[in-house]
Amino acid sequence: MDHETVQRGFEYEKAKLETDLSQQELRRVERFRSTVLSNPGTAIAHWIMSHPGTSLDETALNQLESAVNRIGGYDPTAPWYELSTIFRKFLDNCEPAVVQDLADTLRVMLFSYGHHAEASRVTQLFDLAPIKGSGGQFPT
Repeated sequence: MDHETVQRGFEYEKAKLETDLSQQELRRVERFRSTVLSNPGTAIAHWIMSHPGTSLDETALNQLESAVNRIGGYDPTAPWYELSTIFRKFLDNCEPAVVQDLADTLRVMLFSYGHHAEASRVTQLFDLAPIKGSGGQFPT
């Protein structure tokens, strides 16, 4: 083999390796993004792990929350993320009786649409009585 052929082979392999590394990095970022969107606390945990010994003050926490919100804004399910944020803020300011009432309403809706396991979990979390009309088949 002449030098030119070896050089072309080297360049081809180098370009292929760079492409593979780029794709691998994109997959890693996408997995992280997906994890952060499903559990925003992951971003905070990642930051803490990446910055050992550094305290997480209110400003840093607000910056992380803002970053998670921005990331969530690019997700196709962003309206659900925003709705969950609105719902969480609403619940933070509710009386316990209102929270219980909302939990019961959610549980009845879940049960009505066939999501019995999720309805059961809500029943357990909020220590709710059996659903009326379930024939006692759905206590918890």
